[in-house]
Amino acid sequence: MLKEFWFPFLLFLAGIPLVFVGLHMSGNGRRACFTISAFLVFVAIVSYIWGDPVRGPFAYLTNPKNPEKFVFHAGVTCGYPVKRLKDGIDFTNCIKFGTGIQPIQLWVKKTWWSDLRIKMTLLGPGQKPILRYENGEISYIDPGFDLNHDEYALELVGSSNAPVFQLVIAEDYSAIYANAIISQNVQNTGVWVLKDNRLQGMPIQEANKPENRLDRIFKYPSYAHRGER
Repeated sequence: MLKEFWFPFLLFLAGIPLVFVGLHMSGNGRRACFTISAFLVFVAIVSYIWGDPVRGPFAYLTNPKNPEKFVFHAGVTCGYPVKRLKDGIDFTNCIKFGTGIQPIQLWVKKTWWSDLRIKMTLLGPGQKPILRYENGEISYIDPGFDLNHDEYALELVGSSNAPVFQLVIAEDYSAIYANAIISQNVQNTGVWVLKDNRLQGMPIQEANKPENRLDRIFKYPSYAHRGER
C-alpha cells in the first residue's frame, strides 16, 4: 500500500530522468527538461516538509494552522494526534456506558490516498446486532434501518428516518463526534442518549425532546440519495 513518504519520493524520481534527457538535447528542449525536473524536485521537497499523511501532501503549506491533535467527543472527551488516524484508531475504549456492556465498537482510519475507512458494530437490546459495517460495506443491517455517509460523516437512521447513530468529523480534523440514541432494554422503555459530551439514560419519551434528539445529516432513502446532505 502507498506510504505517505512515497509521494515526494516518486516525484523526486520522476524528475531525475528528465535531467539525462535534457543532456542529450539543446536549446529550448534542454531548458524545458531542466525546468520541469527542477520543478518536480521542488514539489517533492515541499510536499515532504509540509505534507500530512491524513490531510494530504501540501496540508501545512495551504493551511499552516491545521491542528496537530483532535478531540474525540463521545459522552467524554479523548485526545489523539491527527497523524494516528493514518494507522487507524480504536475509539471503543473511549465510549464508556458504565453498564458492563459495549453497544458501540468503532474503529476509524483516514489517509489522503485511501480515504475514510470505518469498522463499526452497533448493538441493540439484548446485545442483538443492529449494524455491522466495514470499509464501505454493510455485512449486516437490521431491517428498518438505513445508512448513509460521505467522507466526513456516517449516519444510521431508524424506520422513521430519525438518527440512532452519527459519526461526524470536522473538515479540519480538530474534532470527531460520536452521537447515538440506543435502547437500554428489550422492552424499549429507556434509552441511552450519547450527544456531544453528554451520556445520559432516560425514558424514551424524553429522548424525543429537541435538546436530546439528533439532527439528521443526510437525505433518505440512501440508495436514492447516496452521500447527499
